[in-house]
Parts: sequence; structure tokens; C-alpha cells
Amino acid sequence: MKRLWIGCLVATIAIILIACSDKDENLGFDFDENGENIVTMKLPSDELTNTITLEADGDKVHTQTTENEASYDHYGVSSKASAEVAFNDVIAQYRKVEGLTYDVEFLEEGVHETLSVDFDEVDIDALKEVPGIQFDGNIKKGISLKATVNQLEEAGYVIN
Repeated sequence: MKRLWIGCLVATIAIILIACSDKDENLGFDFDENGENIVTMKLPSDELTNTITLEADGDKVHTQTTENEASYDHYGVSSKASAEVAFNDVIAQYRKVEGLTYDVEFLEEGVHETLSVDFDEVDIDALKEVPGIQFDGNIKKGISLKATVNQLEEAGYVIN
């Protein structure tokens, strides 16, 4: 069970949140300061597929969706049936947070997870208690798209 939680934490690297920032870096994507921005980033890995999509109005992120797909072995379980049992606690914990949507599919060879956070609706205090969620700065001020993209790039993600 401990390995499952570690696998989920790694797989859901989930949400690296950065408080709003005025820094203007070389972004690597077309940024519309006054319009909608959607950035999709992927973590190159042989063990799992991890994709994060950030949706923002200007620099303020309003939605983040993380998709993970990995083998059962990656999560420390041997089959679809054992994964369904092992994921019960994870599913319950994620689904009880308002503004957070978590779906999981148990496939033939592995697990596909989708974790989406609506920052306009999410209960920030409840979100802080969820394993795999990381905060940097005061997120009640908002989430900076530019700073989040920069942080994800430093963690090895690439813009799709």
C-alpha cells in the first residue's frame, strides 16, 4: 500500500502551484496577456505518461488538468483487480474536495488517471490536505501561468 501511495504521489506530481508573479521570462509559448492561454506540458519518461494542461486568463490559471498513465507494476500492484482495491482510498480522498475532479480507468495493462482542479471553485484548505499537491507561495492570490510553466520546465517538463 505504501508503494501505491508513493506511485500516486509521483504520478500526480500533481499540481505545482505558484503564486502570481510579475516576472517575464522567455516563455516558449505564445502568451496573450489579456486573453485565454492554454499550455500543455509533458514529462518525458519511460515509466509513465504525465501530461499537464494549464488554462489561464492572461497569467492567472483557472484550471489545471493532469493526466497520468502507467503500468500496474509502477503502482506496486499486479492486476486490474488489485489496483481497483488499492486505489479506493486515493479515489475517496480526491473526490471529496470541492473543485477537484478525479477519474481513474483501470486498463488492460495499467492505470489512466485524470486530475482536474478548478481554481475558481476549489476549497484551498481541503486541497492542501491531498497527497501529491504541492504549493509554492500564497495561492489565494492566484496561480501564475508563466511561473508555473517555468517551474515545470525546471522539473523536466516540455511544452507540447
